Amino acid sequence: MLVLEINDMMLSLSDRERVKLLSPGQMLFDGNGGATMHVGDQAMARRRLNPRAVHDRYWGWLDRSPLPRPAGPARSHADLACLHLRHLVQQAGERADWLLAVPGYYDDDQLALLLGIARAADSSVSGLLSAPVLAALAAGVKSDCLVLDGGWHRFTLDRVGFDQGAHYLVDGTSSIVGRGWSGLLDRWAQLAAGAFVAQTRLDPSHDALVEQQLYDRLPEWLRQLERDPGVVAELESGSNRYRAELIADQFVKEASAVYAEVSRGIEQSGANSIVLRHRLRGLPGLESALSQSIGGDLFWLDEHAPAAAALEHADLLSPDEQAALEHADLLSPDEQAAVLYVTRLPLDDAGHAPRDAAPQSETIDRECIPSHVLIGAQAVQIGAEPIGLPDGGSDCRLQRDDDGSVRLLSGDSADLRVNGAAAVEGQVLAAGDRVRIGEQEFVLLKVNGDGSA
Repeated sequence: MLVLEINDMMLSLSDRERVKLLSPGQMLFDGNGGATMHVGDQAMARRRLNPRAVHDRYWGWLDRSPLPRPAGPARSHADLACLHLRHLVQQAGERADWLLAVPGYYDDDQLALLLGIARAADSSVSGLLSAPVLAALAAGVKSDCLVLDGGWHRFTLDRVGFDQGAHYLVDGTSSIVGRGWSGLLDRWAQLAAGAFVAQTRLDPSHDALVEQQLYDRLPEWLRQLERDPGVVAELESGSNRYRAELIADQFVKEASAVYAEVSRGIEQSGANSIVLRHRLRGLPGLESALSQSIGGDLFWLDEHAPAAAALEHADLLSPDEQAALEHADLLSPDEQAAVLYVTRLPLDDAGHAPRDAAPQSETIDRECIPSHVLIGAQAVQIGAEPIGLPDGGSDCRLQRDDDGSVRLLSGDSADLRVNGAAAVEGQVLAAGDRVRIGEQEFVLLKVNGDGSA
């Protein structure tokens, strides 16, 4: 069984162990009459070369309304979604039952339409689950909370309640910002382009290939700016290379109005616990802005944790469990057997999220994998054997996985934070991260071959 999470920024297909496929919610049709179709990453790589041929609203505005411009054989958003799902089925290369993790803002008509699309795309759907509820479950939150997620065209806050040991979706999803990731990327791209003009006289907007290159590299620059005060960005134009320094504070300032609006939405809700989806990584200054304006706990999730939680609770979709579930609807598109939509999921008997739902596959850039941890004044190398952190008796330690990444195992420590936010069991750490246990702080370092950090 596989889990497909629907998000208009990125579709993800996962099994129990890892994320198998990622596909941006983008399609582009070019050539004569739009005969050539590009899906996902291929479409993203061509956005600035042919912007009028891009379609990126079909997952966020899932409906049968006619498209404003031609899109190959597609005539509606539903047609585009079907083409995208067929592409994913082919990429997966195996026949399997799918669980669909869906946005909290999808209404019954959209959910029923989604099931019909999945059937037309030759995929077998065993059930639908609320993605925000899965996120709250995977985070192990034991109270009412908000789930903050980032989409291509909107940022969303979903209220997830906690009652009698179970999480459930509360009516009233709030769209916080109308343009989401795409709007911020455009503003940051203009800021980066301005830096190249001022420092090198190269104007990326004058050459579509260079502008596409800037957009391709921008996410990596943003991830670095999330950790460091600045980054030297590089672009090629013809046989020449151009370098410009980008300053983190300028990028944070450019997004400050968006962050303030998100903070206001959280403050108005009165929630003390905020679950942050992995898609929000790479937004410079977001975590700091939320930590300063909100007194509650922040829980970060990696990209695989909600899918693992979904598979852990797949048994709740069986006929024997349906009658006992609250907050579940039976959806039945034309000529298809009813499928359960679950918006209530319990913690296990021990009162915490299932172990399989802990973060397992967070992706860290190879350049950011730490080699040492600073304990007191000594940099201790992180090797194959776990390193215990001297925190006064609890069992906190660092463990290096087979892929080289370093994870934080929290044991029974209650007062454990990473970069000011509540830690998640099994969280992947990057160089520069700060682990605090009570009054003690440990800094993750990457020491180069020449001994420099």
